Amino acid sequence: MMCPTMPASRWPTQSRRGLSMLEILVAIVILSFGLLPIFRLMSQSRQVMYRSVLEMKAMAAASSLMDALHRAPAAVLARFPTAELPETQLAARGIVPPAPDPTLPRMVSVRYLNDPSLPRERFSNPFGQILEMTVRVTSAAPGTAYHGRPIVTLRDIRYLDR
Repeated sequence: MMCPTMPASRWPTQSRRGLSMLEILVAIVILSFGLLPIFRLMSQSRQVMYRSVLEMKAMAAASSLMDALHRAPAAVLARFPTAELPETQLAARGIVPPAPDPTLPRMVSVRYLNDPSLPRERFSNPFGQILEMTVRVTSAAPGTAYHGRPIVTLRDIRYLDR
């Protein structure tokens, strides 16, 4: 037996037809506004990953070339010009650079920080000749964020009298 106050069906018969086209379009718009930031975040994370891989390769290239400069004889470094040289000219000067990467050109500069030549300068500077060696790595690959700009600049000093 049915209760006279309760209807026979919980839902009216008119609302059983489904969703309207307007409701579907509104749901798609709301869903797209929710998914757009997620897709943008994925794109930005890919760019950050590419930059970090490029920076890691550049740091490895710069440190390997800096190691070659540290292994070079002091007489070779003393004759090094103060201008910035590409890594292709290092072999002619007696420094054997590691294998170059064509997408990451390296530039080397060596300069004197001080050169005590008088005896009284030896007392104020007991270290002798100090060279500053700089390796700058740029990107030659077009379309990157670093194209033509330095990725890594590595500086170190070397005492020649020791």
